Formats: sequence, structure tokens, C-alpha cells
Amino acid sequence: MPFVSRKKYKSRREKSQSSTRIIKIVIATILVLALVLVIMNWTYLRDYVITSFY
Repeated sequence: MPFVSRKKYKSRREKSQSSTRIIKIVIATILVLALVLVIMNWTYLRDYVITSFY
């Protein structure tokens, strides 16, 4: 495959689809990391919530 220095034209729809895909991946990654942090600190968070309602 020869080297082509010119970028391929992308329509507005293709740009929108690729940016939407990237945003979905970032949001999914953030949610997974937040879930992991909640699981790791479950005892601390539970105790904090219980003591805040005294």
C-alpha cells in the first residue's frame, strides 16, 4: 500500500459519528473507574453515609 500524504475527506456526519464514539468510550471508562473506586472504598462510604444521618 503506497504512502499517501493527503488526508481522506470526512463528511460532517462521519466526523460526528467518530466524535460521538470517542465521547461514549470516555464516559464508559469514567463510569467503570468510578464503580471500581466505590467498590474499593465501600466500607468508608457506607460509614460516612450512616454517620451523616445522626
